[in-house]
Amino acid sequence: QSKPLRPGRTRRNAISPTRRVIQWICEAAAPVKCLETNIYSTATPDMASLNPCDRDAALFGWLVQTIRPSVIVAHGIDAGREAERFSDHAKIFAVPHFSRGWSEKNACELGAELRRSATA
Repeated sequence: QSKPLRPGRTRRNAISPTRRVIQWICEAAAPVKCLETNIYSTATPDMASLNPCDRDAALFGWLVQTIRPSVIVAHGIDAGREAERFSDHAKIFAVPHFSRGWSEKNACELGAELRRSATA
């Protein structure tokens, strides 16, 4: 992580808020297995950095159609739209992005709901 800290910041978290929330959800969903992926295959620090030509969700669509998950958690507006577009079989949980506003309690509640939905 060679990127400079933002103005006013004096330290960098060991893991990002998004990663922390994902870990809480996956732990609470156990023993249900979770696959984590982005809807776009080009890695960028944020959506604003993603070139319009890289906003192709075809690989995500192929993954959803091939794996046929019973449950999809789509965090963020774009992810929710793409999940609905590509999946005619999964229960979709469209939630706000994990980068802010999530407590451990809320993440664990979502994980438990995923476990119940995936095993129902």
